Amino acid sequence: MTEPISYSQIPVELPLDPWLYAYDKPIDCDVCAALDKQCQEAIRQNQHRVAYGAAEEIRRGHPEHDQQPRLGIEVRAGV
Repeated sequence: MTEPISYSQIPVELPLDPWLYAYDKPIDCDVCAALDKQCQEAIRQNQHRVAYGAAEEIRRGHPEHDQQPRLGIEVRAGV
């Protein structure tokens, strides 16, 4: 018979879907450029909450984005 584990174990980290960080970045938007940089840096540092927040802010956009062409941005996992 096996004994139950009586010590802490390393938490399981599940992989995140890349679509959580996907967004269309408007061209020539300083705010979105800063958010894009923040998102990419957070992904590199495994700060997933920060990366998701920046990506969500870009997806929400600004009223002036409706007048600009959009460039698709694909965020790769583990960048």
